[in-house]
Amino acid sequence: MSEASPGRADDALSRGETLLPWVLAALLIAIAAAMAAITLELNAPLELLFLLPIAVAGAAMLFWSTRATLFFVAFAIFPFGIIQREVMSVTISLAEALILFLFVKEALRMFLTGERPSAAVPWIPLLLYAFASIITIGTGIMRGNEPAGVLQDFRQFTEYITLFLLVTHRITNRRDILLILGCFVLGGVIVGAHGILQRYTGIGIPGTQVMSDLVYHGALRSGSFYGSTPLGAIMVLCLGPTIGLMLTLKSRMLQGILASFVVILVIAAVFTNTRASWVAIAILLLFVFLAVRKSSAMITVSVVGALIFAAALGPTVAQRMATLEVSRSERSLLERVQYYTTARHIFAEHPMLGLGWGSYYSMNDILVNDRFVPRDPVTRPGHIFVEPVTVHSAYLQLLVKGGLLILGAFALFLMRWLFMIAAECRTRPKDERDHNLFIGVSAALVGYLFHSGVENFFQWPVMAQSFWLLMGLSFLMGHNLIRHGRIDGPATNHAP
Repeated sequence: MSEASPGRADDALSRGETLLPWVLAALLIAIAAAMAAITLELNAPLELLFLLPIAVAGAAMLFWSTRATLFFVAFAIFPFGIIQREVMSVTISLAEALILFLFVKEALRMFLTGERPSAAVPWIPLLLYAFASIITIGTGIMRGNEPAGVLQDFRQFTEYITLFLLVTHRITNRRDILLILGCFVLGGVIVGAHGILQRYTGIGIPGTQVMSDLVYHGALRSGSFYGSTPLGAIMVLCLGPTIGLMLTLKSRMLQGILASFVVILVIAAVFTNTRASWVAIAILLLFVFLAVRKSSAMITVSVVGALIFAAALGPTVAQRMATLEVSRSERSLLERVQYYTTARHIFAEHPMLGLGWGSYYSMNDILVNDRFVPRDPVTRPGHIFVEPVTVHSAYLQLLVKGGLLILGAFALFLMRWLFMIAAECRTRPKDERDHNLFIGVSAALVGYLFHSGVENFFQWPVMAQSFWLLMGLSFLMGHNLIRHGRIDGPATNHAP
């Protein structure tokens, strides 16, 4: 990590660290006042006012250490992602509030101290993508899209770049990387275990999903908090880091615990009956197998694990995969053909800039008329059902909302990441364990990006947060491995 130059920069750092506690104290007082005002405005129970000092004191203790808060955020993304509150038509989750506060805090710290940002950040593709997203905001406003919808779409695809920047800037050494990944994996394992429990009890699964499962699948599916399909993607995101940690740590006890985590994640993924997540896991495992140096013990464990999986869960997977066929009876395939056809018509009408963030359209109108038919969200009768505005693909969603401009910018960012992976694999660090950890995290992203081709996972904050968290760690590790041969950087930022 780069640090400010000696002399004048050190003086600025000293002055900034002296001023920072007072600035943070003032900011916390302002937040407390704002919370009190909102509570009174919303006619919320006055008892909440007595909790404000406690909440502010706890926030002050938590936010004082950015690293500790990032560890908590990594853990909280999945199990605490359901803790949210709607304020002025905007839904804010617990993890999101922590991320945004931390980002403001660190931006303020850098301004006061003159601290330089991390050299691991791929600034050109990242800024191009952010610029394209801002252009898409303007497109949405110019087309008269609802402001709340514009903000919502922007948040899905762009807001959590803040987490990417926080991770690359403040997670500075091997210990921090292991801790934040351990916290992330633990949160995902808890959600996965809860999903397995739901498979047998049905507790906590929405009634609509129960009916759909019984009709289309003949049995209950795991559906912790967010639904079966998102749960499958969560298991993909967690499986890669878990394998990476297992191949990195030397402790036999920790390796055994991580192996049990792998079992939980795989079983939970199978119980979602989500075929795309199964394929994503297969791609993830293949990526890891091809990219790491294989020992005889690793090959033995892999073969034994595959045989146990085939015996215990193979029939369930085979039965579900056998239902995939090209016919009108294949509901999932037919729906996606309709979604993708809708995206094609919209792209043909607005190829460069799309419809803008917050756009609304009727898939049925577009399919019936075999062309794009605009729909005005302002004049839409309030009692008419509004179908979800998605085309069930993150990439086609970008194309529909922001056209080739934002899709191209996102593709450029991903290409920069893939070139970094290729460069790291060519250099091969001195410590193979560091390489294994990097590959495990990157493999999770590879599986997730495949899965995102058939689902728009960015519409779930827990997915977007996880993507940018792991992407930040992948860039951080890759940058250090290529330049220094280890995941530790040559220097660290000493801020808490």
